[in-house]
Amino acid sequence: MVNLGKSAKSPDYHPRPPANNRHPIAKFPQLVPTNLPLDMVIYSCHCEGTVVADARLYADAVLADVHAALSARRPHIAMRLFEQILASGQAPDSIPLTQWITSSIGREGLSGLALAYATGSCSYCTRGRRECSPCDGTGRGENGIVCRACLGMRREPCETCRGTGLSGYGKCPDDLRSLVLSYRLCIAASGAARLVPEDGASPPELTVEACLHRIANLNKLAGVLDSAAVELAGQQARGLISPARLERVKQRIGKTYDTLDAAIRVTLKRAVELSSLAVGDQSPDVLFYSWLARSSRFEGTALHRNSAARLASRSTI
Repeated sequence: MVNLGKSAKSPDYHPRPPANNRHPIAKFPQLVPTNLPLDMVIYSCHCEGTVVADARLYADAVLADVHAALSARRPHIAMRLFEQILASGQAPDSIPLTQWITSSIGREGLSGLALAYATGSCSYCTRGRRECSPCDGTGRGENGIVCRACLGMRREPCETCRGTGLSGYGKCPDDLRSLVLSYRLCIAASGAARLVPEDGASPPELTVEACLHRIANLNKLAGVLDSAAVELAGQQARGLISPARLERVKQRIGKTYDTLDAAIRVTLKRAVELSSLAVGDQSPDVLFYSWLARSSRFEGTALHRNSAARLASRSTI
């Protein structure tokens, strides 16, 4: 069984198989892994005097440990082990990758691995945001006016992950990208259900800062949809998605983005109300948030999500 502690982080880590008959190489009574690269691993076993040299069996063994890491809620270790298999070239090429995973560790294992990739963190930011460079993290631009880039929040969305805090689709194996896309759409939809006020209800925030915090969280979900729209276009260009599924996913992205867009505008209006009470109707802050709530696609600001917005416009036709 994989040791989920320090040994799993070692560059020379090679998991030893658990002692049960369910393991793909448990039929061999004695297994001694070497420190060679995965594609050169040789297992010695005293089984009728033979020596087994089969890197594919080792790949199956590592896949079993992928499942163990997922069961232990260590998705980052599961991904690292799985990427070790892919880098070695030992994954079977005669059947689809998803079929091999399912046959080895079941549908639950396949779903867990896809979810691990779907929730993997971006390496270039902290939770999708970085210090705003246009205003140097002050939240204010020239003459003390609210910074258009960060909306006064002092942190702007990460350009690499589009403010989602999630790793890019490029880090995901091609055969899993469709599943990862589906999981991320679920993340956006469930997040929207938590954050979007009920029909006709006003956001409960009592300060402008709290409104901006809600907007940042809504915008993070919009970023998930925006990156999904870009990934979907890529899958379409490569012929990796059927026309029927393409249409369904486009509609799903568009409808969820419409919901988030409406919630952002309602929260901006709440920020206008609160700011008006504090500094007056004609203050620069009030005028800025009022303009932003009326703008078509939040152009030139951190809220601009062009790819998802196009699908949203299309879904309403």
